[in-house]
Amino acid sequence: MNNQLLSLEPRYRVILPEVTTTTIIQVGVGGTGSWLAMSLARLVYHAGQSGQSVNLVLVDPDVVENRNVGRQGFSVAEIGQNKAESMALRLSLALGIEVAAAAAPFVAADFVSWASQQYRPYGSEKTRLVLVGAVDNYLARCEMAKAAISNHATWTSSGRARSTGSGRVWAVDCGNGRHVVDICAGTGRLAYAVLAANGWQPQAVQVTAVEFNPEFVRVGRRLLPEVEWILGDCYDLSLWQSLPRFDEAISNPPCGAVVTEHDTDWVGYHGPAGLTVAAIGLQVARLGIKMILPQVQTIFRYSGSDLRYGAHADSYPGYLKKFMTQRPDLEWDHRNMVAR
Repeated sequence: MNNQLLSLEPRYRVILPEVTTTTIIQVGVGGTGSWLAMSLARLVYHAGQSGQSVNLVLVDPDVVENRNVGRQGFSVAEIGQNKAESMALRLSLALGIEVAAAAAPFVAADFVSWASQQYRPYGSEKTRLVLVGAVDNYLARCEMAKAAISNHATWTSSGRARSTGSGRVWAVDCGNGRHVVDICAGTGRLAYAVLAANGWQPQAVQVTAVEFNPEFVRVGRRLLPEVEWILGDCYDLSLWQSLPRFDEAISNPPCGAVVTEHDTDWVGYHGPAGLTVAAIGLQVARLGIKMILPQVQTIFRYSGSDLRYGAHADSYPGYLKKFMTQRPDLEWDHRNMVAR
C-alpha cells in the first residue's frame, strides 16, 4: 500500500470575536448529514467537558425509509421516523447532551428571525451561529445562501472563505454535489438555469451539455465556459458509454420525429423525439430527467394540472401508451414536469 500525505492546504488564519455560546445548526440529516451529526454531537460533548457552551440543532423534513438503512446512519427500528428527531434523540441519550431537532424544511426567513434574537452584532451578547449544510439539492442551498447573506455570514465552501460580516455567523457547505447532463442542450438555456439556481458554485453542481449542432456548441462554450460541452448525437450509444452515469438529466428536446443515423434499439423505445429523449435520460441519470415536453406527450394537460386522462391508461395515444407500458413504475411529477 502506498502512503499518501493528506494535504490541509489552503489554510486560513481567522481571528474570531470572543463568544460565550456557539450554536451549530445542521441542515440535512441524510447520506452525509447523518454521519456528520454524530461527529458534531461528539464535538458538543467534548466542548461541554472543557466548560464551553455549544448547542446543536438538526433540521430535516424527511423520514427514514427502508432504502436509507445501511447507507445512512439509521437502523431498521427508525424507519418511518423523522430523520432529525430520531437522530437528535439517539445522540442526546447516548452522550447525555441536549440535541434539538426541527422536522421541517429550512426556511431562510425563519432563520433570520430566529438569529436576530440570538445575537446583536454591535451589542453585548456573545453568541456565534454556525450554519452547516449537508444537503444535495439547490432549493435548500438557496435558502441557506439567503440566510447567510441576510446575516452577513462568513461562508466557507471548497476551501474558500468569503465574508462581509463580523465573524459571528458562519455558514459551511458540506453537502454532496450533483452531476447534471443537459441533453439536446442548444446554447445552454437550461444549463444556465441550473447553474444560477445553485449560486454558480462548482461544488454544488457540475453540468455536462450534449448537443448535436456544432454552431450551438460554439456559442454555448462562449456563453457558459463553466459547462462541459460535448458535440455529439444523444442517440449514439457509444457517446453515453464514454461518459459517467449522471445524477440527473435535463432537456428541452426537439419536437417531432427522431432524426439520426444511429441505431436507437438500445433506447428501448421508438416514438416521438421528446419521449425518446426521456427514455435516454431515464437510462443515463440515476434520479431521472426534468424536461420540457409538448402537451400531447404527457399524461397531464399542463404543468400543475390534473391528469389529462385520469386513471384511464387505455385512453393514452399509442406512442404514449407504449412509453408508459414499458415503464410501469415510472413516477411523473407534473407539478415540476419531472419524470423519475
